[in-house]
Amino acid sequence: MSEPRFLKCSCAYCGGHIEFPAHGVGMEINCPHCGQSTLLAAPALPSSVPPPLVATARPPQSPQASQQPQALQSPQSSPATATAAADATEGGGARGKRGKLIGGIVGLVVVALIVVAGVAKKIRDKSAAGEGAAASANTKPTLVTPPPEPEPPPPPRVPGEDLQVLKQQIQKAEQGSLRYVSGVVTNHGDRQFFNVKVEYEMLNAKGQVVGNANDYLGNLAPHAAWNFRAQILDRDAAKPRLTKLTGEKE
Repeated sequence: MSEPRFLKCSCAYCGGHIEFPAHGVGMEINCPHCGQSTLLAAPALPSSVPPPLVATARPPQSPQASQQPQALQSPQSSPATATAAADATEGGGARGKRGKLIGGIVGLVVVALIVVAGVAKKIRDKSAAGEGAAASANTKPTLVTPPPEPEPPPPPRVPGEDLQVLKQQIQKAEQGSLRYVSGVVTNHGDRQFFNVKVEYEMLNAKGQVVGNANDYLGNLAPHAAWNFRAQILDRDAAKPRLTKLTGEKE
């Protein structure tokens, strides 16, 4: 038998030289250099007419190649892609740090506003309390005027006497601070009286004598009335007490 004839061709992927028997032309094998699937082709004949081109389809990947991780199957990333990825990572980290910084500043501002609001409220409360105390101190106590005491009954008329005090009370002048004991003296007789005089003792709130008050009329006609006013000189006088009522008949 004649020895088999061997041919040589190049791997379609790595370009490595492959030597194979002549009867293997057209077979698909794994390249002994790179392990990729390649088609065995006869070398070109030395002729002026170029041999017809044989279209070779890209052989399918072997199961081992398909099971490799995606990172190994994909082409190596270019320097520009790696730089863009690094920039994106750095940008994301910078944005994260900037976001945390802004969040911290906002939190401090909120806390500061709360503290300022609390201090302002305390100041307002203290100011209101101080104003209230000052208003209370400056407010004068309201003077409550006691109800007037009922007028004492007139002194009983002495039998045989024509002069009588019918009513008496303490009055204040319309202007100024003067006070008077006012009342009415009536002449019940048929003859007139001369030099009619009414005299009072003034008592304080404890019933003690603190002064006197009196009034005088020169002439009181028969069955006439005299409205007298006896000036009170003592400030502590609170009640009048009749001591004398005198007159001279004609």
